[in-house]
Amino acid sequence: MTTRQDPVWHDDRVCPTWCVTGAEHLEHQLAHRMDSFWHTGAVTRVLTQATTPNLEPIEAEVYLQQHEQVDERGHFRHPIEVCVEFAQDFTPVKARELAAILLRLADDAEQAGD
Repeated sequence: MTTRQDPVWHDDRVCPTWCVTGAEHLEHQLAHRMDSFWHTGAVTRVLTQATTPNLEPIEAEVYLQQHEQVDERGHFRHPIEVCVEFAQDFTPVKARELAAILLRLADDAEQAGD
């Protein structure tokens, strides 16, 4: 008779070198009762032309992320993604800054490969 083990995150599985989430993986799993989680890289902020209703400037947040799935089928890391949140209305200078950041993160994602 075979027994199925519950999928769990093991401390011996290291995060990608670019991941800054650290111990928050465990906190996220406990809070949401999930086995899967996201690795998240450092956030770079780029000022947009948009403002909040209170006329505060909105910054785009640009970072790497990767979904790590742990379930009864095994352990799987999805491809690394380059994420841009809150992005709209860039001046030409800020658009070029964003483009340079996106190119750098795309290179980082390709080099990490996992």
